[in-house]
Amino acid sequence: MVGKSRSYVYARTKLLALCPELRKAFLRRRTGRLDALLLARIPPHDLQRKALKELAEQREYGEIHSFRDAQEFIRANYMLRLKQAPFDQNDAAAPAQGGSCAACPKRTGNQRDLFGDVKDADVCTDRNASTRSARPISRRPASCSRRRARK
Repeated sequence: MVGKSRSYVYARTKLLALCPELRKAFLRRRTGRLDALLLARIPPHDLQRKALKELAEQREYGEIHSFRDAQEFIRANYMLRLKQAPFDQNDAAAPAQGGSCAACPKRTGNQRDLFGDVKDADVCTDRNASTRSARPISRRPASCSRRRARK
């Protein structure tokens, strides 16, 4: 026990997922903790960098004034509602393509302590999934593949 809530520990641990440039900016206090956490929840590092650049531009243009605005921007531009996914999220027959979304760690409903601000449990944090609409509905994007539990 460290005397902190489970959500606090998950959030602090998630900061380790920041790309090196963002981690350095966070440690030098150029990026705030809340913004860093929003960006750390975006899986690929290249999208983290892109999101940081776009957030900075939106703030410069006066489109984002608060943390809630930043949250909404990230949700709208870097997350995918699974109801709108171009693939069958329940297809467990294709493990090479990632299998079902039901147990995927990139689904917000599977990490409630980390995604408490995202009300819908069926949201994928891997935006790359949304860019594969040309694939047949029976195939899952490879970017959602995850490690199987080792026994």
